[in-house]
Amino acid sequence: MAKASEKREKENTFVTENGLEVKIKKVPPMILQKVMNQVKMPERPMYETAPTVSGRTEVWPLDADSAEQTEHGKARWDYYLEQLESAQAVQNENVTRACFAFGTECEIPEDGWDEIQEELGIEVPPKEKANLRKAHYLMTELGAEDIAELMAMIMRNMSLPEEITTEATASFRGAVRNGSDGPDVVEESGSDS
Repeated sequence: MAKASEKREKENTFVTENGLEVKIKKVPPMILQKVMNQVKMPERPMYETAPTVSGRTEVWPLDADSAEQTEHGKARWDYYLEQLESAQAVQNENVTRACFAFGTECEIPEDGWDEIQEELGIEVPPKEKANLRKAHYLMTELGAEDIAELMAMIMRNMSLPEEITTEATASFRGAVRNGSDGPDVVEESGSDS
């Protein structure tokens, strides 16, 4: 029986590039849902069709194709996509923070990282807010690959489908390669999304 618990213990521990051991814990799914719901997503712009012979018009959601064909559509569509990307980046950061706060356990080094960040003008959560401080440390002091792998382990530990875990990990890695603050954002197209 000891071997099974040892294996489970190893599977639920991640060691970062700099040797920090991070134990993975379950994250309550409703926490992530509540965190995601805190970010207001922009409303998709609408457009009105030209009147038919009978004088009837219809209102449809704007998409990449219709944006090209409507007055000011391209500008409205581009603005919407910028707002959507911004909201998704905030949402992603909040979800990552929640995953690290609830889904990890580790000893944060006392090597002056917090003082350096504060000197650079970065707000560091106080020691009294240990889980937020830990999440902040993991989000700002680990490398991109460590963060991506840690997030993948947390998601797998939540029993999320493998395709979601793989897609999220790839998205995060793509964002880091592209130099953005959040995940790659897939542009919406078509009127059914």
